Amino acid sequence: MKTLITILAGLLLALSGRAQLNIVGYYNLSIQPGYNLIANQLSNSNNTLNAIFNPTTPIGSTFTRWDPVAQQFAPLSTYTGPGGWTINYSLNFGEGGILSSPILWTNTFVGEVTPAYIIDVGLNWHPNYPDGLHLLSSPIPLTAPIDINFTNAVGRLPQNGEWVAILNPATQLYTITTFHTGSGWDNGDPVLSYGQSAWFDLGGGLPANLSSIPMVPEPGAVTLACAAIATLLIRRSRHARAA
Repeated sequence: MKTLITILAGLLLALSGRAQLNIVGYYNLSIQPGYNLIANQLSNSNNTLNAIFNPTTPIGSTFTRWDPVAQQFAPLSTYTGPGGWTINYSLNFGEGGILSSPILWTNTFVGEVTPAYIIDVGLNWHPNYPDGLHLLSSPIPLTAPIDINFTNAVGRLPQNGEWVAILNPATQLYTITTFHTGSGWDNGDPVLSYGQSAWFDLGGGLPANLSSIPMVPEPGAVTLACAAIATLLIRRSRHARAA
């Protein structure tokens, strides 16, 4: 949390500064058993799964992204241990991903804040997402008192009928809030923490209920076999060292 506070202080300083600041740091994200809607908000040398996740990632963890064009999930990638992820996806600024973990653990994200954060302007983020269902996050790791809200993630104000679904990874339950012109959000402002993404129905074309949130596909037989083999090799290696 200390370094996260340093990042926030640097962002606030940038608002009144006159020279470019390269804000570098890290944040620790607690990964709960079950599904976690995550975000990578610090740029590494590359933003692939093998680069952004710790070697302590539990074997058998899975990851997938949402394809907003096809409106479907990408194939599941599974963490196999020394072999890394079966599909080495990238996870860039503004994107969200679904990480499924068998146990509680913590991942440390390290890197630099997006150059979309500009001195004397703040967050200059206008991705122009098309209408449809998206899994999104803010491109910068902010938390209270500066909240990650709809505008930070989408780059514009909400429109009538658009909704956001936020997953509580500890309870595995969603909170859905819909924007209505004239009255605002019907279930509170959608506020995310750092390292968190959420479902955004842009254009308001889908019903604001759980049936509109896609279910993550189950791992295939090949993916499970890779994870099982990796686990067996690690156990044999530990047994050999102990002997």
